[in-house]
Amino acid sequence: MAALIGSSRIGPRFSTLLFGTFGTFAGLLACVGAYGLVSDSVVQRRREMGIRMALGAQRQNVLVLAMRNEIAAVGLGGCVGLVLSLELTHVYAHILYRLSGTDYVSVAVAFILLCSVSWASSFVPAAKVIGIPIARLLAEP
Repeated sequence: MAALIGSSRIGPRFSTLLFGTFGTFAGLLACVGAYGLVSDSVVQRRREMGIRMALGAQRQNVLVLAMRNEIAAVGLGGCVGLVLSLELTHVYAHILYRLSGTDYVSVAVAFILLCSVSWASSFVPAAKVIGIPIARLLAEP
């Protein structure tokens, strides 16, 4: 009887494993894409940052300016994606087994992860461009 019950659960287990694997890869791909897009946008503004510093702006102010613009754009895109994902839950709700279509914990974790990646992807290139050693910034209290 145990073998019969075990064999009847192979399909749902495989589907869960498959969806989990593809979901993980999709999340990693989204993080890599967001990092590349935001860091490239910051690097393209290298000349603007240099001009601001030549005109007397302090390095930390230029860093904050570069990061604020990029994080605002990513935050707006994340909020639009958050609303769209919550609206489209009825499309995939029938696939989920014993889960609601609106799993707020998963959505919040994905949103926080992408915001963290966007922060890092704007901070690292901007700090390099304006000449602030990243290790020194991370060590300051």
